Amino acid sequence: MNKLSIGLLALTTLIIPATWAESDDTDSSQFYAGAKIGMLDISRSIPFEDGTMLGFVFGFDIPDTGFALEGEFNTTIDKAESTNPSYSDLGVTTLAGYGVYRTSGQFYLKGKFGFLYEYLTSSVKGAGTKIDVDGPGVAISYGIGAGVRIGDQLSAEIEYTSIEADIGYTSLGVNLEF
Repeated sequence: MNKLSIGLLALTTLIIPATWAESDDTDSSQFYAGAKIGMLDISRSIPFEDGTMLGFVFGFDIPDTGFALEGEFNTTIDKAESTNPSYSDLGVTTLAGYGVYRTSGQFYLKGKFGFLYEYLTSSVKGAGTKIDVDGPGVAISYGIGAGVRIGDQLSAEIEYTSIEADIGYTSLGVNLEF
């Protein structure tokens, strides 16, 4: 939890100065980049406690439509701890591409749908052996969220992303248009 608190504090320090920035009405930015941090949400049927993930977002707004194309890279910075002594901690890394829709206005809703490449790392030990269960996978991914536009170039978002049926990611992030 300590890493999550530090990450949220860092995101807050990025948001506050931008609220005082002057508005530039001539800006027609379409590209954006951002960072986010949040909790790795794991189904209670899997023997792991939630971990912490850090992510980076890169996107392109399609002018006057509300739609965007977005790429994300996320990885665990604090692995999900196993509650079963036979399992090691779980690490998750994802690379995803999404079609995104944001409603208009200062406060907005967000939906995204796309494909995700994931790589999970853990191991199982027992009967004197240890088996690595590392592995890649490709899945359909989706997410929902809400955000607030802070000035012309900065926005803050909270969202939930489904990584797979029993693993999700709840995050808080900021995006900067350029």
